[in-house]
Amino acid sequence: VATAATTSASTEPRSQTDLLSDLVLWLQNLGASGLDGLSVAESPLPHRGRVVFAKRDFELGEELCKVPAAAILAVPSHGPEDNVGDGAEVSLAKALLNERHLGARSRLAPYIASLPAEGQLPLTHPLFWPQDLCLKELFAGSVHGQRVAAEVLKVGAAHVEALLSSRAAVNESEARWASAIVETRAFTFQPDTDQEQLALVPFLDMLNTFSLLRDGEALWQCSFEAEGPASEGASLVVDRPIRQNQEVLHVYSSNS
Repeated sequence: VATAATTSASTEPRSQTDLLSDLVLWLQNLGASGLDGLSVAESPLPHRGRVVFAKRDFELGEELCKVPAAAILAVPSHGPEDNVGDGAEVSLAKALLNERHLGARSRLAPYIASLPAEGQLPLTHPLFWPQDLCLKELFAGSVHGQRVAAEVLKVGAAHVEALLSSRAAVNESEARWASAIVETRAFTFQPDTDQEQLALVPFLDMLNTFSLLRDGEALWQCSFEAEGPASEGASLVVDRPIRQNQEVLHVYSSNS
């Protein structure tokens, strides 16, 4: 018979460390490889959140890690193009919300639990900008910047409305959460083909992405292998040597 103390403890929210441990164990039980050589911790830099570090050295050409298909949530990228509310981003957000609403019954429950909650997402993302924000003031020196920002806000609003009108999201806050998760974390498999897919890939989506050079040197060390379908799993391959305790960064491209 459970005591009051054990009953109370079982209902307490789990720490983020415990949730991440659950995520890694779940992935390994599904057949993920390479995760023993990686760790997740808070970035020493502000506003970077959780990032991935190397626990050992990795050399050029190594497979950094691989996530099996059973852990991936994917949707076809191709569909009606005349309505932004029918696009792959909305389809993937709907699929994500469906798994979230299933709770412990979801096949992706450990992944859903590990994702940042609504209040933990960065307020710098356009989906969370104040509604009374004046773009002309924010981008006072750039008409082009005003136009780009206005288009981003328009698309974001259309995605939120599509999730609400379809009842995929229970409220606007949840719709914005799902849209932001997809926009900031999704990967593209088989880009620019008829088989293109948009997908959420647990663990891989915690790596920061860069496409920048500094003094002619690339800032990333690995890249996403996107040629195959999501049904074959998702891999990161080392493009440049990674040293123990370095943050692991993957190249930002059309695939992510």
